[in-house]
Amino acid sequence: MHEKVALKVFLYDLPSEFHFALLDWKPEGKSVWPDIKTKVPGYPGGLNWQHSIEYWLTLDLLASELPEAATSNAKAAIRVHYSSEADIIFVPFFSSLSYNRHSKSIIFCKLGAHARQQLYSLLKDEKDVHFSFGSVQKGGIRKASEGMHSSKFCLNIAGDTPSLNRLFDAIASHCVHVIISDEIELPYEDVLDYTEFCIFVRTRDALKKKFLINFIRNMRKDEWTRKWNKLKEVAVRCCRLSR
Repeated sequence: MHEKVALKVFLYDLPSEFHFALLDWKPEGKSVWPDIKTKVPGYPGGLNWQHSIEYWLTLDLLASELPEAATSNAKAAIRVHYSSEADIIFVPFFSSLSYNRHSKSIIFCKLGAHARQQLYSLLKDEKDVHFSFGSVQKGGIRKASEGMHSSKFCLNIAGDTPSLNRLFDAIASHCVHVIISDEIELPYEDVLDYTEFCIFVRTRDALKKKFLINFIRNMRKDEWTRKWNKLKEVAVRCCRLSR
């Protein structure tokens, strides 16, 4: 049997304000790292958990130096103190947490939730509008996918960040996207013209009574067909770009 060889990682000593200081941890002395033998700085919960990969990778490397780790064969990676010994170099910047703490994303979180609630109130009684609810455990993803496949338009409102992860779901479902956002960051904007297959509506307009539903209903059939055909082309192209 081949002996398992751990990946050797050089952990770059980035100043603490780029990692654990974002968790309100204060360094003692010259060390930029917490003593995890005594206390591990906690990570905020909620939506932050989905962006915590840098935190766990850094902790895992710090833990690889603990005495009990020396007797374990389960470590996939270990920390080394000289870059010349390392297989790779890891720069521990908690980028997502920094973005959530210091950028305007918190404004998008609040504005997105407000817009979603108002739009639901405006559209919930429209006979040709369908809202899908559910969780992952209760088949929510499957229901949402089925709803997109059977819809002519898919509504997408800015959420906790100015980007739209749900955009790819609508593209794959060949559902013409109606994007409600004043400031948006879209993937592959340098090679894709989103106006060819998406509809953009400013938030303040979408929240006017009957504006959005009338805007969509009054779209000419040939215009929708053109966007839908372009959407099918983009779905194939996005698959290639993501490989």
